[in-house]
Amino acid sequence: MLVDVVLPYRIPHPLTYELSITQEAKPGVRLLVPLGRQTVIGCLLGESQSIHQRGLKQVYSLLDDEPLLTPIQIKLLRWASYYYLTPIGEVLRHLLPPSFLKMKKRGRRSRPTPPEENSFQEIKPVKLTPEQQAVLAKIVALPATPFLLQGVTGSGKTEIYIHLLQKAWKENRSALILVPEISMTPQLLGRLQGALPGPVVPYHSGLTEAQRVQVWEKVRCGEIRLVLGTRSAIFLPFTTLGLIVVDEEHDSSYKQEERFCYHARDLALWRGKEEEATVILGSATPSLESIYRVRQKKLTLLSLPNRPCGMSPPHIRVIDRRLRENRGHFLSEELRQELQENLKKEEQSLLFLNRRGFAPYVSCSRCGYIALCDSCDMTLTFHKKEATLRCHYCDAKQPLPSRCPRCKELPLKQEGIGTERLEEEVGSLFPKARIGRLDRDTAQGDATRKILTRMKERHLDILIGTQIVSKGHDYPYLSLVGILNTDSILSLPDFRAAERSFQLLTQVAGRSGRSERPGRVLIQTFNPEHPVMITCTQQKIDPWIETELAHRQKGLYPPFCRLIRIILYGRNGGAVERTIRTIKNRLENLSLIKDSTDHRVLGPSPCPLERIRNKVRWHLLIKSRSFFKLHRELEPFLDEVSRRILPSTVRMLVDVDPQQMM
Repeated sequence: MLVDVVLPYRIPHPLTYELSITQEAKPGVRLLVPLGRQTVIGCLLGESQSIHQRGLKQVYSLLDDEPLLTPIQIKLLRWASYYYLTPIGEVLRHLLPPSFLKMKKRGRRSRPTPPEENSFQEIKPVKLTPEQQAVLAKIVALPATPFLLQGVTGSGKTEIYIHLLQKAWKENRSALILVPEISMTPQLLGRLQGALPGPVVPYHSGLTEAQRVQVWEKVRCGEIRLVLGTRSAIFLPFTTLGLIVVDEEHDSSYKQEERFCYHARDLALWRGKEEEATVILGSATPSLESIYRVRQKKLTLLSLPNRPCGMSPPHIRVIDRRLRENRGHFLSEELRQELQENLKKEEQSLLFLNRRGFAPYVSCSRCGYIALCDSCDMTLTFHKKEATLRCHYCDAKQPLPSRCPRCKELPLKQEGIGTERLEEEVGSLFPKARIGRLDRDTAQGDATRKILTRMKERHLDILIGTQIVSKGHDYPYLSLVGILNTDSILSLPDFRAAERSFQLLTQVAGRSGRSERPGRVLIQTFNPEHPVMITCTQQKIDPWIETELAHRQKGLYPPFCRLIRIILYGRNGGAVERTIRTIKNRLENLSLIKDSTDHRVLGPSPCPLERIRNKVRWHLLIKSRSFFKLHRELEPFLDEVSRRILPSTVRMLVDVDPQQMM
């Protein structure tokens, strides 16, 4: 019998092998097969439709009696490879734990991991407001339906999730709750564990390989039915999936940007349809793509426009950094006064700055030298605590030189501000304040949970953080939020820059005033007249949505078209450029693109970050109003590019529905 076998490599299609008729094998089992001179592990996809060929290699042996992949996972394997124009082996690497695909002897089984202590666990009954009850009733009345739950920050979306999870548990069905960041899991896990009858298990990259394998195997066997995870959890082998919640569905962290560029939100919608499960996309600031899906009747909209118990939204003010009194300091005079007032009232404050380190770059005031990464087109960030310059893309480090490397005259000047410098400045302004910092540098291991626990137990007065603190955290004594350096987000060369800025500002602002204490938000900016700033202060989202959608439609950007980004990279910049120009010429000669106004090819051009890890990067962008028609032509075209056009020194990455253009 001829069978198709998927190997965990960048091989575009399954390979065909001969399987002895004495070996009974079901799709989804692992096989030991030859590949060149190597012996590798693959996964049986099914019986091959290929015409019999001579000289096919034989399967050596079967490694499993029963399939490791469920029928839905096998279907997902095929569909995701097709839709995302990705080698099927790359998809397989996400469906099975890495250790299942490696040729090595199995050691002793790891001991079960004891449950970690969760200081966020709350055991209390959750009583819904009439508004929440109405939303829950609509979801229950329409099972196996995808919903967009738009609720302002603090409106109680989590309480609705809990009731749906309780319902799934009673019906003996599994449920998956997705969050965009690992930092969101401690507090949400505590709330879920305290409210649900069964165990809720985390699944994310912060766990060890042994811990992830343990969760994977127990999910497959049905021992674990409630999982809280980040984007990779969408691939877990559930067999009775009844509910998928994608919290903060707008967040770009759900999109993977390397190797296999999938979007967990879209895979959640696919799994919900295939497994007849209810899917809830929740957000206070939904993506424009999801809003457009509502208008196309692909999602059912549910709204929670108010906070419960009469709590009012925070009062938001914009501070103009162009004014003389607001220059010269990283914190404006008004924000400093508000922080002082909050300390007197023994209430908590949050300062948001989406830039870690001490100084974003260092320079010489004499000759103009700026320290750049040797491997990337990026400035090096100064980290004071470790006295190093660090690249935030390749993580290369080097000591801070005592003098300018170019002119040898003056010490390098530390320019700008990161969270580390902000922590130092706030500490000097308020020496008695208890200050904590949460960013990628401090959020190592169990540090995130410890910092958030200190915040919850009121052992911190001021929390300073990056995007890690912007969503999913609920502290009743947090009444003041200060937002710094918003202009760097607005100025990014991306058509989604305004949308992302609005979402981020709204999410950060929503951390304040989540109890009877009124919330105040101060946004420092050099662009107070920007539509995003005006929308945030007026808190009227609908007019801004209509304006932004009109801009997208005029420029033919999502959701009014689909995008496919083709990225080429390699150490030889000349070869990368020549190859991508060849691809562009051949693309424009495809009949579907050549004879239609529904498709446009933009570029090629160097990526905004042209060099990362010593790889030169060029890209081109395809816009399409008829995505699936184009897709049918692109699949064989890209196969030909891989086989005949792409030099061995150049690699290609295809990103369907890209979320960023950097």
